[in-house]
Amino acid sequence: KINTIIGFPEENQVETDIPVKETDGWKVALEIAAGNEKDLVTSFGVHPNALNVYDRHDFHEPPVIGDYISAYFKNADAGNLNQDIRTEGEEFYTWSLAIQTNQAGISEVVIPDINKIPFEHSVKLFDPVTRIVYDMRNQSTVQFVSQGKENPQYFELMVGKDKSINNELEKLGVVPNKFELAQNIPNPFNPVTNILISLKEDANITLRVFNLLGEEINSMAMNQPMSKGNHRFIWSGKADNGQPLPSGIYLYRLEVLSNNGSPVYQNTKKMILMK
Repeated sequence: KINTIIGFPEENQVETDIPVKETDGWKVALEIAAGNEKDLVTSFGVHPNALNVYDRHDFHEPPVIGDYISAYFKNADAGNLNQDIRTEGEEFYTWSLAIQTNQAGISEVVIPDINKIPFEHSVKLFDPVTRIVYDMRNQSTVQFVSQGKENPQYFELMVGKDKSINNELEKLGVVPNKFELAQNIPNPFNPVTNILISLKEDANITLRVFNLLGEEINSMAMNQPMSKGNHRFIWSGKADNGQPLPSGIYLYRLEVLSNNGSPVYQNTKKMILMK
């Protein structure tokens, strides 16, 4: 028989005689927020009767109006989906997640029901621009900077066995081979910006912001232990006391110490706060 899929051409529907079961598998929703706007209906999961192509378990992303934030999964055959359910029983799944908003500032990604995903599976969120991998079981909220220009921010949502996820990340060349302080993104910025660092080994880092007189105005990390990999700090153009700073040029400086306390890297870059 052919399962009827509303809104999808009959010639592209998939023939199956598998009896429909509605109680197995798992499904969880994402919570995406930017300012006062939220998207609470984007969901993913697995089901024994689902297919890895578009089928009755999947739904298209609705259009947006007014102020919004919208999360959806990119599907090569069916377009943008706000629900994407895959075939149950595989060791590794990846969903291409896009988040789009017209709100500038800090946006957040949360998986509130992550414990519905079987504990033998790790859940990782990979940012291909910053090359940062977030462990969603250990980090409840992932933040990123939105410029409010409606350009999608892309992630890869990976669920599966640690070995399978690590093999995929190795193919992507995620692990850095040097210490690095990158140029902040965006620059110039208002009101927030990303500061990216790369560590080729576990280390202790100090990251501070100075004005052009050399006066320290914000300390984002002071001798903080961090693991090998890529990391992101978000700076909102404020001093340590929370006071917003005026437009101008600021310096940010990274100092890295090895685990035995020896200095291994330091660098300073400029950024422009423009209101």
